[in-house]
Amino acid sequence: MITDSTAPVRVVQLVTRGERPSRTRHTEATDRPDLGDTTGLVVVRTTEDPERAVAAVTADEADCVVALGADPEAALDAVRADTADIPFLAVLPRDDRVGAQGLLAAPATDVVWADDELLPEFVARRVAALVAAADVKTLRREREQVDHALDSLIDLFYVIDADGRMVRWNRRFNERWGLTDAEIAETWPWEFLVEDDWAAVQEAIGQTLSEGRASARVRAALPDGRTPTLELQGRRLTDDDGNILGLCGTGRDISEQAAREDSLRARNEQLDEFAAVLSHDLRNPLSVAIGSLDIARAERDSPDLERTADALARLNDLIDDILTAARQDRTVTDSVPVSLRAISQAAWNSVATGGATLEVTTDIVVRADPTRFRRVLENLFRNSVEHGSTESHEVIVTVAALAGEAGAAGFIVADDGPGVPGADRERVFERGHSTGNGVGLGLAVVRSLAEAHGWRVTLGDGQGARFEFHDVDVVRPGN
Repeated sequence: MITDSTAPVRVVQLVTRGERPSRTRHTEATDRPDLGDTTGLVVVRTTEDPERAVAAVTADEADCVVALGADPEAALDAVRADTADIPFLAVLPRDDRVGAQGLLAAPATDVVWADDELLPEFVARRVAALVAAADVKTLRREREQVDHALDSLIDLFYVIDADGRMVRWNRRFNERWGLTDAEIAETWPWEFLVEDDWAAVQEAIGQTLSEGRASARVRAALPDGRTPTLELQGRRLTDDDGNILGLCGTGRDISEQAAREDSLRARNEQLDEFAAVLSHDLRNPLSVAIGSLDIARAERDSPDLERTADALARLNDLIDDILTAARQDRTVTDSVPVSLRAISQAAWNSVATGGATLEVTTDIVVRADPTRFRRVLENLFRNSVEHGSTESHEVIVTVAALAGEAGAAGFIVADDGPGVPGADRERVFERGHSTGNGVGLGLAVVRSLAEAHGWRVTLGDGQGARFEFHDVDVVRPGN
């Protein structure tokens, strides 16, 4: 059977047992496996078993059902029990007007007369028409479902063609700007925004079309005068041949997030000012005091001068901790490969360690900010020396790799001192908590600097104090 369709139409043909299918014998040729390309053909599977027809329908192996013979209503009920929208064509005697009226009351059905001389061709064309109509309904229903889903989004959704014109959008545009669809269609995309941001969104559109994706942070210009901050994300649209059709994108209101970021930026600026004052107004007189003390000790040292030197050194360390605490919340973005052995030795050399010993048992390399990483180690080393050494024992500090499933997953800093008292383990990283005479910033700074790297630091079990650093970016050999 030749139809107007451009793709094979799969038909299940129900033939009443004993019915002579003389008028449909031409369909049997389309069941042959040697036909090859069946484009434009109605591909028919003939059966006398309604259950087989139902199985073909539910398995999505049929686009239409043709019923020949008695009781087509029963056949319709059977095949539509699970697939309500399968097109159905009944071949009835011309005098069965009542049966025809009953069938035609159901959706996506039609009737042809069995005594029509052009029955084969007529059936083929009616089948093709029914399937095409069902496809249109399916597409319309799917389009309505997509539109409903897009209209349910909190975010803006839009499609822009290759010429930069709005061609599709969800209802959020109509609601936000109070415009009709016709008015939106006549508006350039950037005209929804504050004029100062037009250039940014035009650049983002061009980048999306040329590079495939882009984002921009802009301000909407709403009718009530508000200018909420939007984050736009765009993706290029192409056809199957790679030709550029335009782009689609979303716009999310991030006004609250932007306000928090502005507040954080202002706070960081205040902290920078505080750090600058602290560094200048305290370090300068401290440097003078240390210099004068060095001269005095060179001429005549004494226990009193030594205690003064220790106090000034402690004050210098305290200033370092306060400066670090003022800047600790900033995420590390400029990490580089750092040798754990080399930076451990450098940190050890910058701390007053007395008779303590450092042992580094690993040569792993990690990605980190060298300055802040060194500060982490200096604070841990100072903590071990101050709390781990006793009159009878000089502490030994060990830096080692932390094993993971695929090699090193981090590192540990441990000592063989008395460890952290049980009552202090839960609060050891809290700012202001100290088990000695300090101000409780050292380990709080360690945790904050670790988190700025994306690491997680925990207090491990075992003899002495053991600090474990997880989620570390360990550089694998050869990378």
